Amino acid sequence: MSQPPLSPDAPHPPQDPGGLDSLRRALQPQRTPRHWWVNQNRTWRQEQQGDYIWSPVRSRGGRRNPYYDFMREVGPGDVVLAYHGGRIQRLGIARSFCYDAPKPTEFGSRGDYWEDWGHRVSVRFTPVPRPFRPRDVIERLRPLLPARYSPLQPESGHGLQNLYLTPLSEPLAQVVLELAGVPQAMLAERRFALLAGLGEYDGAAVTGAIESRIEARIREAADLDATTKTSLIEARVGQGEFRARVLQLEGGCRITGVRDPVHLVASHIKPWRACQDGRERLDGHNGLVLAPHADHLFDRGFLSFRDNGEMLVSPLVGPEILSAFHIDPAQRVGHFRDEQAPYLQYHRLHVLRRAM
Repeated sequence: MSQPPLSPDAPHPPQDPGGLDSLRRALQPQRTPRHWWVNQNRTWRQEQQGDYIWSPVRSRGGRRNPYYDFMREVGPGDVVLAYHGGRIQRLGIARSFCYDAPKPTEFGSRGDYWEDWGHRVSVRFTPVPRPFRPRDVIERLRPLLPARYSPLQPESGHGLQNLYLTPLSEPLAQVVLELAGVPQAMLAERRFALLAGLGEYDGAAVTGAIESRIEARIREAADLDATTKTSLIEARVGQGEFRARVLQLEGGCRITGVRDPVHLVASHIKPWRACQDGRERLDGHNGLVLAPHADHLFDRGFLSFRDNGEMLVSPLVGPEILSAFHIDPAQRVGHFRDEQAPYLQYHRLHVLRRAM
């Protein structure tokens, strides 16, 4: 028997029998995706073939560089437009947050004056449908260029030599995408495809490989006895002598107040892989004991502290996450010891995911 027609006010049958739309909604980033412009000059081939962007932490002479600091604000799903050879040539979708990583060996002699350690973001690059030279359309772009951190010289439309990564406003990004022939539908599909298969991808494979190489060198070191080697290796995962030292100094989680060590994680403030020597890796002042959810935020650079106990929260963490974790960003967790200050400074500078 035929069914009566639905009235305009009647509920409609589901239009997503396969659940794809529901999956899309679930995979929408908790933060609004941002747009970035990256100048890839001498290392463009290595970065695009390797699907990443990399910068040193500081410029020559140890100076802060805002175009390197911006790396710490990139998040999964962000759009990265790659400029090299005077053209916008590639579209990238960020697959990770920024993580610390050594200078890629494939750079060879390029960037010999750069630091050996820096910021890296995994990005999936594909050619844009219509590469273009910004200088050919500078009349259209000029009104949208910002006064600070512009990707182009406003008069000529040429790229800037000292620029690596800079954010684009939404209006400027939309014009650049239009000129490159990238329709919004294509952009949404590529972002969705990447996020759907992303899982937990934030550089863990890269940093894990780095730590494994360090651990291998420790095992092979002729000047270390077996007990010291075991302590250093156990410290990598917050166990053994390192954990005991941190627990003795800290006593409990500064955020939650939990003091039962069964429910606490000991981890380094200055990451194990970044420590200069065994002393730093085993120093109890280079550690905190935190509840697992707080340790996740601190270890991944979503949260840090000033020396006076003031909490610093990355802008990449939405308020809904903090609320679900019962973390108050206005909380003061107590003054840290003088011996902890250098390690906390390193964490704020190199681990916390934000431009300082």
